[in-house]
Amino acid sequence: MALTPSVMTGLGTAAPDFKLPDVTTGKMVGPPQGTPLLVMFICNHCPYVKAVIGRLVEDVIKTSDAQIGLRGVSSADAVLRHPDRLVGMSELLTHQLRQLATYLREEVYYHPEKLVMEQKACRIIRGLFDAFVSEPRLLPRPVQERLDGADRHRVVCDFVSGLTDRSALDLYNRLFETYEFGFGGGTTP
Repeated sequence: MALTPSVMTGLGTAAPDFKLPDVTTGKMVGPPQGTPLLVMFICNHCPYVKAVIGRLVEDVIKTSDAQIGLRGVSSADAVLRHPDRLVGMSELLTHQLRQLATYLREEVYYHPEKLVMEQKACRIIRGLFDAFVSEPRLLPRPVQERLDGADRHRVVCDFVSGLTDRSALDLYNRLFETYEFGFGGGTTP
């Protein structure tokens, strides 16, 4: 894949404050103040992403090497004990990643169309889960057989989570919609 310049607009806005659950305590925590934080969800088999990862690693190595050399630190223990952060990305890359995160938040993650689709998906998954938990005889027979002595919620969760988008939508429509082509005298289009 050819490396092409970005055509994104409106970059430069700082990322907002946010909190995520701490996996050990469950408490909502934010990033340490004044410390850059990079969260990336990437597809590691894409040639473009591989190139970007390479650039990120090269930048961290170059920037960290310069910081360590500038401070005269000569061992890994000294790096760990040093009061300043010596390992990290360059200011330019940190700034660019903050810009990217802002753009993605505004134009992708919180885009109205994406939020509409997310609400629909939640309604479908919740509807299927609730229907199968309350009436397990609706499940396919092989899945019903797994219910014997097992936690019903777990079996239903495993079944629903294994559905593709299309099969979940089709199943939801079969369970909850009042009309189905080919049933009750209708004709397929």
